[in-house]
Amino acid sequence: MAVAEMVMGFADEAPGIVASPDRVTAWMLVAKAGDQFVYATRVRLPVGSKGAAAMRDLSDRGLVRLFQRPIKGGGMSNYVAERSSKPLPVAPEPVRYEPFVDDEATVIDALLPILRRAATCRRRWTASNGTGRSACSAWRPRPCG
Repeated sequence: MAVAEMVMGFADEAPGIVASPDRVTAWMLVAKAGDQFVYATRVRLPVGSKGAAAMRDLSDRGLVRLFQRPIKGGGMSNYVAERSSKPLPVAPEPVRYEPFVDDEATVIDALLPILRRAATCRRRWTASNGTGRSACSAWRPRPCG
């Protein structure tokens, strides 16, 4: 017998727990009109609850209807969200890209012309020891035009 069932007589409630915003979002992605979600079972919701704030935001946007269902003999209530028929706002398609570098040889081939140009134009780099000396201080590159 589950702890919640022993305490309250119901197996689907976890007294004192408020659903996290991630759980609320996960439910919203699969919920259909009329589906209900018990997002808290408490005497009252904590003031700073992020899950409760997420539900209030959804209610303000007309995506859910919030109500309380009292539990017999405990003074606690189930805080319930019921999904409305209003469709979710369409999220933009994620940007898809193909990596332009597949392996080490390709990386080197892509970087060599950039490094040559930097060396030719007297670009300096800071060595790992912090001296600030050029990679090849004996070599004098021609000036860029």
